[in-house]
Amino acid sequence: MSSPRLRVFRPLLGWIVASSLLFLWQYHRSQASKATMQFTVSREGLTRPIPHEATVNGLPYKSGQPCGVGWKKLVVQAGNAEPFETNCFVWYAGESFGDITLARTRGRMELDFSPAVESVQIIGEEEKRSFDNITRESLSLATGRYAVEARFARFSTERTVEVTRNQTSRVAIAVSLATLNLSSEPEKAEFELASKSLPNVSVRGSTPATLTDLPIGEYELAIARGDYRKRLPVRLTGPNSTNDLTVQFRYARLAISSEPAGATVHDGSKVLGRTPAQFDLHPGSYHFQILKPGYFGTNFDLTLSETDSRTLSVTLANVSFVEAIERARRGLSGAFADYDRALSDVETALQIKPDDENALQLKRTIVLNRHLRNATQFQRTRDFAKALAEVDAALALSANHTETLTLKGELEKAQRAADEQRAKAQQAAAAAQAQARRRQPEKVLHDNAGRLRYHELFESQLIRGTGSLDTARASVLRALGRKPEWKVEREEKPDNDTVLVTAVKKGFGWKQNVVLVAGEVAENEVVVCFKLFAFVLGDNVELSLRGITDESYKPSHPKYAPPTRASTVERNLDRDTQEFKKRLEEELR
Repeated sequence: MSSPRLRVFRPLLGWIVASSLLFLWQYHRSQASKATMQFTVSREGLTRPIPHEATVNGLPYKSGQPCGVGWKKLVVQAGNAEPFETNCFVWYAGESFGDITLARTRGRMELDFSPAVESVQIIGEEEKRSFDNITRESLSLATGRYAVEARFARFSTERTVEVTRNQTSRVAIAVSLATLNLSSEPEKAEFELASKSLPNVSVRGSTPATLTDLPIGEYELAIARGDYRKRLPVRLTGPNSTNDLTVQFRYARLAISSEPAGATVHDGSKVLGRTPAQFDLHPGSYHFQILKPGYFGTNFDLTLSETDSRTLSVTLANVSFVEAIERARRGLSGAFADYDRALSDVETALQIKPDDENALQLKRTIVLNRHLRNATQFQRTRDFAKALAEVDAALALSANHTETLTLKGELEKAQRAADEQRAKAQQAAAAAQAQARRRQPEKVLHDNAGRLRYHELFESQLIRGTGSLDTARASVLRALGRKPEWKVEREEKPDNDTVLVTAVKKGFGWKQNVVLVAGEVAENEVVVCFKLFAFVLGDNVELSLRGITDESYKPSHPKYAPPTRASTVERNLDRDTQEFKKRLEEELR
């Protein structure tokens, strides 16, 4: 049995043990939350850190994050790299892995060439390899895309190969080659043999020649002996076989004669001989010139084949005769034809070849066209009598000439129409002049009153009367001089038929301006038009050293009056206008 003293301390011991366990649990939780895994990630061949993904026990994780205490499985993955995986126990102090270097993912490339290549280059983003004179090769390469360039004796070919992780990519290039024995008759011909499809092959040389290591297929052969050139299709067949080709150069025959004889035959800058002559020429296109002093040369193009036998005969034109005819034709054409000079040139040509029908016909044409041209010129100046005389002279040369007969009809019709149009034009001009004269006073008023401020607010007035411009002017001045008198500020004559007068009348706090135009619009007929302006002093007039100016006034118009006075202002304006109009009408009687 326990002593009474021990029974007293038993609860205290239990509390101490429970407190210790709780403390230890709290300490474990706080320290375990600080446990981390530290690491950086790089890739084989690179010194800098690379983007990566990491998991701890299957959950996404970043270096330095809390991971807790206990057994952990760390997996690190990155592009183009083998994954890293490890199991470890993490204690409170955490775990540091330092730099984790991931191995580069790799694959294999199997090369197989037939026949053996002279050289091969393998070029990728991270690796480059080159080999000489190989048939087969097996390579371990970092994954990625590679360009494979294989060089054979006369050509090269390229392939693009993708190397994938833990896989084998095969590159097989097999080319069937043949040999060409090329000769020509005669020998010593220069040639170029070019393939028409891939692979690209081009070989130059001179015959005879033996060309080896040529891929079978379609070719084009360009071969030449001097200026004699040929283009032939060539097909190489049979792998590892020999093809034979002989190119024959055959020539064409050409005979050239001329009238007159003794002309020189040129081919470009080369002189071939004198007519009549025969030539042996290689097939092709030619540009011949036949030249003789005193005659125009003749040019012609000719294409000859190997089996051609041609005969050419040309007639050369006399230079003096042709030039005289050409001068005559130039004098006959154009807007400023010189018919006399043209006739003189035709006569010169007829002295060389008196019976030449073309020259005789040209002479008749010149004389006829001279009459027609003269008739057309008189038609433009509307001298129809002279134009008809020229037409009759032309009809004397060719009575049934269609153009001449048509022109004669046009001239007769135009003469009648001109007489009628002249009469109408005179009537229209007189009417237009009279209309313009009637409108002139209103136009002068509009032009002068339109320069004044507020002109659009006041209406124009028109009074008609009888008499002359002088009587109308005197009437206007008398009307202005009546009581209450207007002060004339301006009087002038804008033209022979109108008089412009401006006047002003002022009172205390108001003023009126008037612009009048008196005009004689017809025989013993006058009009007087005017525009009356009414103004009052503004509400906020400030007196200064300048006194009251035009800017101090505002229009006495309903638009500028208070709504309660608008109708009164309108009646006053209408009253003043009618009174002024009546004053003028009384003087114009």
